[in-house]
Amino acid sequence: MEEILKRAPEVVLISSMGLKSDYEKILQEWSKWKTIPAVKNGRIHPIDSDLIDRPSPRIVEGLEEMGRIFHPEKFGR
Repeated sequence: MEEILKRAPEVVLISSMGLKSDYEKILQEWSKWKTIPAVKNGRIHPIDSDLIDRPSPRIVEGLEEMGRIFHPEKFGR
């Protein structure tokens, strides 16, 4: 966590590695770190680990989801 605080990321992407019901718990844990720009600006994003952690054709879906997370303006969000 020290390294994360030092680097002060603008966006944090978290591979879920669990059930979607865990997402709220993950977000609550991160909310403690209000000095991190990603937390301050609501840019903590869990992503389904099935899309990015396993080499398969679904990796394309994962890359698209990451694109929407990092650059929502390019995807009409």
